[in-house]
Amino acid sequence: MKANVKQSLRRLRSFGFSIVELMVAILIGLIILAGVIQVVVTSKTTFLGQEEMSFIQENARYAMDLIGKDLQGAGYFGCSGNAASVALVARVDANSALLLGPEPVRGFEGGSTTAPYPADYPSDKLWKIYEPGSTIIQDYPDSFVVRGAAGAQFSIRQTTDPITTNTVFTTTSAHSFKAGEYIALVAEDCRRVGVVRAATAVEGSTTFTLAAGSSVCPGPIKPALDRGLICNAECSCFGEGMNQLYLPGSVAMPYVSHAYYIADSSALPGVPALKRKILRNGSGAEEEIALGVEDMDLLYGILDSGNLRYMKASAVTDWSKVVSVQVNLLMRSQAESTNRVGRILLENSYDDRFMRQVVTSTFRLRNRI
Repeated sequence: MKANVKQSLRRLRSFGFSIVELMVAILIGLIILAGVIQVVVTSKTTFLGQEEMSFIQENARYAMDLIGKDLQGAGYFGCSGNAASVALVARVDANSALLLGPEPVRGFEGGSTTAPYPADYPSDKLWKIYEPGSTIIQDYPDSFVVRGAAGAQFSIRQTTDPITTNTVFTTTSAHSFKAGEYIALVAEDCRRVGVVRAATAVEGSTTFTLAAGSSVCPGPIKPALDRGLICNAECSCFGEGMNQLYLPGSVAMPYVSHAYYIADSSALPGVPALKRKILRNGSGAEEEIALGVEDMDLLYGILDSGNLRYMKASAVTDWSKVVSVQVNLLMRSQAESTNRVGRILLENSYDDRFMRQVVTSTFRLRNRI
């Protein structure tokens, strides 16, 4: 009896997994682990893709919103309509893109050989689109400048001598102008606008003085009657019967000029960004608007015999006839994805791992209709 029990216990101790069973168990475990890893990798890839799409969509929405507000307000000068005569009668830098001409919108078309931007843009950081796999520049993005007036209006009560001079203005209430700031003066008839620069102005006071000497045309500072007339350094635009004085009832407003372009991001080098240059205290200051804007293509709507035609900047001969702008932005992800994709977007070729999406909006220039 005892011998049988010992034999049974000995047989039970010898039971276990054979090498084949162990290998099968390991294989099953590896298959399950591979499935789990695949699920984790797929989930992570999907999450990162959604994060990049959110990055693209949020930046595109913000960029379009800001561009739209500026374009819709282009050419606004208070009570002055779209037929008003606008003249830059007191400016210092005649070559500044921000002060170039009286047009509410002025576009610069991109190209494959040279940058379309004016000289005072930050050319060393402007974004360049290269041909896939080479160092040849295949395109520069378009750019544009928007001008007008915005902000509070301050009624002008009088000048020091309305007959012989028009350089010191008194407002009916405390203004917010600062020295060096550009100001839009809308005449009392709402038909004439002059863009001038304040030499002395203290925020909260009721007077501001225009620059004297080489900074401003000598004699009375008057809005030109001729549409689109610009005073040059010699003030050749001033002559008998060409201008009139500002009278009580005229309005002073902050002059706004924004130049939009695409350049290398200041926050994340190597990432394209939509930027704009603005007038601040009489000089240009750069603002970074949205990351991931890689290309910008613009079409300008021109009313011709009742028909609306869209054309490139190089085909526009009279910018005062532009009534709408079609904005196409190519948005790029911040980081590369896992799949390489070759595509042609906005007439440029891409072959890399970045996610891209084209967003398009058309904005009407409300003050040009």
